[in-house]
Amino acid sequence: LNFLKSSIGAIASPFEAYLALRGLKTLAVRMERQCANAKRVAEFLESHSRIDKVFYPGLASSPHHELCRRQMRTGGAVVTVRLKGPPPGSTDSELAMMRRFFGRLRYWVLAESLGGVESMINHSATMSHGSMSQEERAQVGIFDTTLR
Repeated sequence: LNFLKSSIGAIASPFEAYLALRGLKTLAVRMERQCANAKRVAEFLESHSRIDKVFYPGLASSPHHELCRRQMRTGGAVVTVRLKGPPPGSTDSELAMMRRFFGRLRYWVLAESLGGVESMINHSATMSHGSMSQEERAQVGIFDTTLR
């Protein structure tokens, strides 16, 4: 056990501990800003013509809004959306449409992890849930057009 704790990093170095403590000092204000921005993004996307559905408990239209209000200060910092599929008459698959969408991103970074400081988008169908079949993903609400 002693070998493992040293070799796999179970104990933070002094510098890592310093960085963690430094980050904690501004955590509250960073979370407030992230949550406020997420709500604004969710409100904007809720009325966007290319969005099929917005999942964000901070929206009054969410079926979980009242629970969110009772248990949380905000709706959180993550917004999940489902884009509408390809337009009628298009020969594109939903995945092809999504690849084109990702190629046109300017302010958001396509990322597997949502743990950075950048504004990120996660495509669950090809990332976190990529090992599941399309049917299995659909059962848990993850579609080719789902973004976080």
